[in-house]
Amino acid sequence: MANDLLPSPEYSPVSPEVVELVNTYIETMDIHVTASTMNLPIEEVTRMLQKEECQRYITEIFLNSGYRNRFKLGAALDRIIDKKLQELEEAEISSSKDILDILALAHKFRMDEIKALQKLEEIKNAKPKRQTNIQINAGENSDPLSKLFTRLTDVDEV
Repeated sequence: MANDLLPSPEYSPVSPEVVELVNTYIETMDIHVTASTMNLPIEEVTRMLQKEECQRYITEIFLNSGYRNRFKLGAALDRIIDKKLQELEEAEISSSKDILDILALAHKFRMDEIKALQKLEEIKNAKPKRQTNIQINAGENSDPLSKLFTRLTDVDEV
């Protein structure tokens, strides 16, 4: 696991036990080895790893490690672009297709990231939709209005 992890934009509290379990699982990538290392039954490890807080923690670790980390990926793209620009200057090549392809790819990555962040904000800010149903279980002849409605709709009396 890389030591250059950046803090997650959202703080999600995780107990030390969950951190230890998830870190062991990430290192071993095997539930059986994790269970024996942690001295826990396999069922307990499986149950804990299925919890939402564990899944969220695993996802955060995964998205912040290696080149999946958006800052590390951005820095790598910047180095590649700088290197290509330097090569173009040194070789005095008139074609800049390589650099345009790289810039287009970097732009696409950025636009995809912005769209994903906008969707996340929409989800966070969405108001829950709620419907309230009311059922009145009074008998049909319980009040004068019900009796009048019954008489008006009864075709046999007319």
